[in-house]
Amino acid sequence: MSASSSCSKLSYKLNKHLDQDCPAPPVSLGRAWAEAYPSEQSPYKTSTHEAQQSVPGLLNLAQGVPGHLPSSGLLERVKLELGKDCMAAASYGPVFGAPELRAALAEDMNQRYAVQAEQCRINVQNVAITAGANMAAAVAFQAVAGPGDAVVLPTPWYFNHQMTLASLGVDVIALPTSAPSFEPDPSSFSTLLKDEATSKRIKALVLVTPNNPTGAIYSEEVLHRFADLCKDSGVALILDETYRDFLLDESGAREGQEVFKRPHSLFSRPDWQATIIHIYSFSKSYAIPGWRLGALVAHEALLAGAISSQSFGPVAKALDNYQICPARIDAQRAVAWAIHDSNEKTWRLQNAKLLLARRTAFLELMTAVEKSGWKVECTGAYYAYVSHPWARVSSETVAKELAQRVGVVVLPGAFFTPAQSRESAAQRLRFSIANVCIDRLQELPARLELISQMELA
Repeated sequence: MSASSSCSKLSYKLNKHLDQDCPAPPVSLGRAWAEAYPSEQSPYKTSTHEAQQSVPGLLNLAQGVPGHLPSSGLLERVKLELGKDCMAAASYGPVFGAPELRAALAEDMNQRYAVQAEQCRINVQNVAITAGANMAAAVAFQAVAGPGDAVVLPTPWYFNHQMTLASLGVDVIALPTSAPSFEPDPSSFSTLLKDEATSKRIKALVLVTPNNPTGAIYSEEVLHRFADLCKDSGVALILDETYRDFLLDESGAREGQEVFKRPHSLFSRPDWQATIIHIYSFSKSYAIPGWRLGALVAHEALLAGAISSQSFGPVAKALDNYQICPARIDAQRAVAWAIHDSNEKTWRLQNAKLLLARRTAFLELMTAVEKSGWKVECTGAYYAYVSHPWARVSSETVAKELAQRVGVVVLPGAFFTPAQSRESAAQRLRFSIANVCIDRLQELPARLELISQMELA
C-alpha cells in the first residue's frame, strides 16, 4: 500500500482554481506514457532479454528543450564568475536581477529590434530578470489582472499561460486560430473588445511568436494591428518571444550568411511602453533551461517608481513574493558576458541554423507518410503542429498510443485548447524537433507508418 493511500483524507479544502481549474502538467503526462513503452500492444514487445536489448529507443519529441549543452565558453565563464565572489553567488541578490544582465539584455534588444530613436530605447529600468519566462508571465498576469478579470489567449495556447491564469482566478477568453497559418485575427479580437459581456473584464492579450505549440510566426502587420487595438482599448499586450533567437533570415542562412532576423518593429513605436509587456527566456537560446533565467521588459512604472509614491511597482512586489531574486548572480553575470561576446554570438547563430536544418529535414521526412494521413500544418522555431490520420480518435489517445506502441513521444493538441472545445484539436499533435538530431529524426517515418496500420480505440 502506498503512503498516500494509507493516509486519511484531507481535513481542509484546496484552492479550487489550482486543484480543479488547472489541468495536470502535460509534459509529466507525456513522460508517464513514455515509461510504458513498449506496451503489450507494441510491435516491439518481446519476452526475451536479448530481443529487449534491440527495442528501438524512445524518440522524445514532447518537451521543448535544447538538445545540446551550453557553450564551453559560457560554462568556463560561470566558473570564473563563481571564483570572483562565491559569497555573492550563494546569497540573495537584487530583486530585478544582476545589473550587468539587465543592461546587457537591454542593449541586445535595442540592437536586435533595431531601435534607433532615443525615446524608444530600452534601458535597465525597463528590465527585470526572472526565474524563467514562466515566472515573467506569471508576474505580468498578476500585475494587470485579478480574480474575475479576463485575459485573451489565442488558441492553440501555451498551456502554462492558461494554467497560471486559472490558478489566479483570472478567466481565459479563447481567440481561435485556424490552419494553415494559425495566426490570430485582429478583427476577431476587436469584436471581443466591443462585446459588452467581455470588454470591461479584458485586461490583456497574450501573443506568443514564434508560437508554442504551432510554430507560427506572426506578421509585422498583424502585430501592429493588435498593438493599436490594445492601446486604444487600454489593454496590455503581453508579447512572449521565448523563441525569437531562432528567427533567421532564412534566405541568407541558406546562402551561408548567418544573420538573425529582426523579429518586428514594435519597439520603435514611441508609445510601446504604454502598452507592451515583453517576455523573454534565456533557456533555449543559451541552452540553460535548468538555470531558470528569463526576463520581463516593460514600462519602468510596472517595475519600480512612477506608479505612486511607493518605490516599488506591482512587478517588484510579485517578484519579491515569488522568487525574492533570480537564481545565482554568477550565472547571470556569465550570461551577460555571453550576450555580447562575439564567439558566443556565433555559437547561437550556428544553433539557430542547425534548428533550421532540422526543421527542413523534418518536413522532408514527413512527406513519406502523407499518404497515410500525416500532415505538417505549421512549423517554426522549436515546433511542428501535425494532423494525424484517425478522424474519430482523440489526440490524447493518439499521443498515448504513439508513445506506448512505437516510442514516439509527442503532446496532444487537446492540451493546448479549452476543455469545452477540444474537438478542434482532436486531430493534431505537437512535435518538438529541437532535442532530436537529424539521424534520429530519420527513424520517425517508419514508426509513424507502422502505427498507421493499427487500430486505435
